[in-house]
Amino acid sequence: MGRIRAAAAGFALLCLSALPGCDVKLVKLQLPSFFSAGVTQLWFWRLDERSGGYVRNGRVEVDGLVGPSGAKSLQYTIIFPNGTSGVTLKAPVAVSGDSIIVGLNYTVFQHGWYRVSARNGAGESPLSQREIYL
Repeated sequence: MGRIRAAAAGFALLCLSALPGCDVKLVKLQLPSFFSAGVTQLWFWRLDERSGGYVRNGRVEVDGLVGPSGAKSLQYTIIFPNGTSGVTLKAPVAVSGDSIIVGLNYTVFQHGWYRVSARNGAGESPLSQREIYL
């Protein structure tokens, strides 16, 4: 059963990367208060070169951690910039206290400089200090 799911996820990633005008990029994130904050979404913000500000450009819905202790994975769903749900994927996490480090496969429709914010039931964090080119 696990192999079938892994094959299906791999096939879905191949299908995503075949969409015209988009790439799948690995984005490594450290979420320092993942557990205590109850993170439910990660928003990706692209730098708009005309205005000089950052604009929302898709998100990741955090479905939670799955798997046995010591081998946890983050299950997440990519939400495209137009609001359409993409595939649900899993990524291994490194857990350290209240923090996790995870590498997410994210579908990029517009290349550019990005920052990330985290959202929970109480609201949204400021944009990340660090920006990456996707």
